[in-house]
Amino acid sequence: RSNSLPWKLKKEMVYFKRVTSFVPVFDSFEWMNVVLMGRKTWESLPLQFRPLKGRINVIISRKESLDLGQGIHCAKSLDDALELLSCIYSSENPIQVNRIFVIGGAQLYKAAMEHPRLNRIIATIIYKDVDCDVFFPVKFRDQELSSVWKKEEHSHLESWIGSKVPQGKVNEDGFLYEFEM
Repeated sequence: RSNSLPWKLKKEMVYFKRVTSFVPVFDSFEWMNVVLMGRKTWESLPLQFRPLKGRINVIISRKESLDLGQGIHCAKSLDDALELLSCIYSSENPIQVNRIFVIGGAQLYKAAMEHPRLNRIIATIIYKDVDCDVFFPVKFRDQELSSVWKKEEHSHLESWIGSKVPQGKVNEDGFLYEFEM
């Protein structure tokens, strides 16, 4: 509610930072991950964490002018953001894009779920009913989705992330949650 998460899970936030920041060493280019987020998600971040360090931040908003600060990109849609990234981070740029993470909000998640370039979902499944006013646009356990999306083995998640990930349910501050891909 009020544009904030209904929980404060420090271990989950450490995991989020590790996942969205990890870049394998490839070559002489500097590689960075991108975090795409809607304007409300951006505004929900505490000022001391804006921009998310070590990642290229792109804010998606239909507003004409946003004062986001230096080095923060703005686009009007998911497709515009992808086009912007391909233009700015072309082969002539010493910084290259490794992975692109959509980190919220609900409208952007919905657009990403319908986008042909989306090829995996990294999710933290929270096993607690909480009073919320914004939801992820699909339920992962939905039968209709089982033909489109399949849960990967835990070892595949760890390989993709590049480090160990707690397996099974984690208990933190009265919340049970699980990391999935």
